[in-house]
Amino acid sequence: MPSASALPRGLASRALCAAALLRLVGTVAAWCGAGGSACLDGDLEDTAMLQRDVKKAGGAALQQGVAEAPEAASQRIMARITELPTFRLVEERRKTETVLRSVVPVFPPGGGAFIAFVGDYNQNTWPLLRPNGTASGLECVAKDGSGHRSPVEAFGAEQRKKQLWTTVYKCAWPDELRSKPCHSGSLVYRGATVFDFEACHDPALASEGQYDLAACIEPLFESPEKLTSSGIVQLPQWLEYNMQKGVQHFVVYTMNNTDPRVFAAMKPFLDAKLMTQVRLEVPFHATHGGQKTQMLVINDCVQRMRGRAKWLMTSVDTDEYTIFNTSKGPLAETFQDSLAKLIADQPETIHAVSFPRINFLRPKQPYDQLQIASASRETGHCGCPKYFVRPDMVNSLFVHFPQSWDNGTRHLGVHEQAFVAFHYRLDAVNKSVVDTTLSSQAPALDAALGRRYGKGWADIGRTFAPAAQPAAFIASPSGRDEDQLDEEYEAQDAGLRRFTEYVAGLKVPTLIDGELEASSGPERAAAPAAGRRAARVPPWESWPRIDLGSSKLCLA
Repeated sequence: MPSASALPRGLASRALCAAALLRLVGTVAAWCGAGGSACLDGDLEDTAMLQRDVKKAGGAALQQGVAEAPEAASQRIMARITELPTFRLVEERRKTETVLRSVVPVFPPGGGAFIAFVGDYNQNTWPLLRPNGTASGLECVAKDGSGHRSPVEAFGAEQRKKQLWTTVYKCAWPDELRSKPCHSGSLVYRGATVFDFEACHDPALASEGQYDLAACIEPLFESPEKLTSSGIVQLPQWLEYNMQKGVQHFVVYTMNNTDPRVFAAMKPFLDAKLMTQVRLEVPFHATHGGQKTQMLVINDCVQRMRGRAKWLMTSVDTDEYTIFNTSKGPLAETFQDSLAKLIADQPETIHAVSFPRINFLRPKQPYDQLQIASASRETGHCGCPKYFVRPDMVNSLFVHFPQSWDNGTRHLGVHEQAFVAFHYRLDAVNKSVVDTTLSSQAPALDAALGRRYGKGWADIGRTFAPAAQPAAFIASPSGRDEDQLDEEYEAQDAGLRRFTEYVAGLKVPTLIDGELEASSGPERAAAPAAGRRAARVPPWESWPRIDLGSSKLCLA
């Protein structure tokens, strides 16, 4: 296993299980939209919060011995992501370096194949590639002797100007090569080769199935001092809940040293061909910690599911349970049918649907009780919205909204009585209310788990508990690091805070403006056309300001 990094501020006395190393979801503290009070204090952690805290490389494992997953056909590994070199663009006196995270061959069933390059956003590179998404002088050239070459398009900053983390580059590729496992080529800038690539996958798994709804799952973790938030314990019940609600396929991102308990939870889904893996074979330092790994996963996954899934859950965590129309019963039996009803009477094509979240107490005995058995929640909304997306209509994503989408498509925000996520993240709450919307479904979920695993949760829950001596822990450094992620987000968070408040306060489905942080204009501020069910969102500058005091932005 690769050497791991020092753990950051707030975890000086802790050790994280080495199986968690690449789950690295960046996040900072959340807030409640209703009362403006902080939803997250320094001691409260959830599935995403702890993962933000593994940031940098260096340090060493105290113990080693996490077993590697068996390399067998039953593992259903669709692709492997390895560390990639940077490439440089030079124009006159400007020179930039761009970090790429993955290279994805995409062969939609109806044609239109392309190679996607998922990379970090670079403010110096982007102007060279033109803000309208068309690359200036960057080409993709095949190495197979066919002579194929095509221009590279860049996506990620042409529509939004804030929360810029990822740029996705795309170049057309010959459809007739879809049966090949690997595709070799070069990126050429103004006649000079700047990057050689090989994009590989299992073509059979990569073309398997057409799904109404699929989900992406990032590498999972747990902290030995906060086992109530263990993603490993949460995984079996979260998988089964979403399968019962209509998710037809899961794409799970794992590592060679992923905890064996994760594979035990995955096994019945892999055996039933309801799941495929993408293996992260990337040294820990290559992820640069937290948010960048989550950006890699959600953007890599949306490319792989293009042409294969009508809707995709990219960043819904294993302690978040989505539910439709909470006060009047379900809109439809499955999530995808509910989504179809939500957008059926919208006058424009919808590429994503955003929904608010509500914080719940999590069970005190997670090995004996299902997460959704808890019926105690906070009053009001809390945290940035999450969303479902249509992968065929978007190009790059942020954790809480699409970053680049097809022209002519819109983003729909909905209110909690239509679509909401219950977030099981609290160990205590000052003021709570009883909400049995999902707790009443716990017996049915337990029965479904019994059918899947052979026993109900009370019998199998403890099999997902860690051993008394976990196989590997990572040492925490002495002292505290400056938390650079918090600083970066706080510098950008004004618009995101208002976006969160706006979605939390919606009363009817509302078309969210294309560039939410743009300056006002007559089209954006105009009243909705007659007969439209959805309202138009005014520019962010005109939204009510939120007094959040010293609370920090949530990104998980």
